[in-house]
Amino acid sequence: MAPHERIALRVGSIGIRAELNAAEVYADHAGGLRQRLFRQKSELLAKEELRSKGIPEGAYRKQFPYVPRVALPPSQFPHETSCQADHKRPSVSGVFFSVIEGHCKACEFC
Repeated sequence: MAPHERIALRVGSIGIRAELNAAEVYADHAGGLRQRLFRQKSELLAKEELRSKGIPEGAYRKQFPYVPRVALPPSQFPHETSCQADHKRPSVSGVFFSVIEGHCKACEFC
């Protein structure tokens, strides 16, 4: 197998793993939410990530039909997500404030 094909195999497997990781995060997040609408939104996002996993899988199969199975890299997430590890959860307004603050700091460098 040529070096560029090995790189393409690796990139494809990383793309598929990224979709699986995102689905896992959304599903774990949904399990910790008490508000029904937020929980439903996270569950829908998890399902969407699993569906969109088909895009890199299809490209992988099309590019490498002779490779029998996708060899996925291991998940790079810790065993506990931050929501499970933190007993003291931040408020929604605190989360939004930190995102806005980070955006403002990033704009200072632009």
